[in-house]
Amino acid sequence: MSTPVATSGLVVVRVRDQVNRTLAGHDGREYTSPPHERADALTLVALLLGRPPQSDEDGTEQRRWSCPLAGGQRTITLDPIPRLAAAPSANGHTTPSAGPELSGGKAASQPAGQLGRRGDGA
Repeated sequence: MSTPVATSGLVVVRVRDQVNRTLAGHDGREYTSPPHERADALTLVALLLGRPPQSDEDGTEQRRWSCPLAGGQRTITLDPIPRLAAAPSANGHTTPSAGPELSGGKAASQPAGQLGRRGDGA
């Protein structure tokens, strides 16, 4: 049995556009936002969907949405950020340490607001 991971209350928005290579000239794009408060993240989700995000039929909040886009489909997910481990600083105080949970692949290294292409080394 695994123990639940403590979260900081922040979430990242992950976007994956899957498109037809013949139509678009590439396989799609991926983007991971910086950490946001949930309300701000849901505003971003609404912009990316082109409509307000809906709750599940049972009234629970969704963490995943999809919508059609020209030549393919967009999938958006909200992922909680694990609470950062405290690291001692030079003055003896503890400060949050950005660990591997905030680093990522190509999408995390993209400047905010830019979707990275998949499969072309971007």
